[in-house]
Amino acid sequence: MELYSYDIGLVYHSGPIQYRDTDWWQVNARGFRLGGDYVLDKKMAMWAFYTLTEDIGTGAKRNGACVELDMWL
Repeated sequence: MELYSYDIGLVYHSGPIQYRDTDWWQVNARGFRLGGDYVLDKKMAMWAFYTLTEDIGTGAKRNGACVELDMWL
């Protein structure tokens, strides 16, 4: 049985400076994140995203990208 799957998503988020209960978004930033993931095997998944953000107070751009491969034993 094949277990391969994938998803793609686009998220808009605006996080003021006091919002910080997880590390998934930059502090005091708003913008978009385009990302996706792909399950390669029942013990391996790869995900990636690109974030287009700006600082809420100054408007400075704070873009970033991430690619990660997760493996479980």
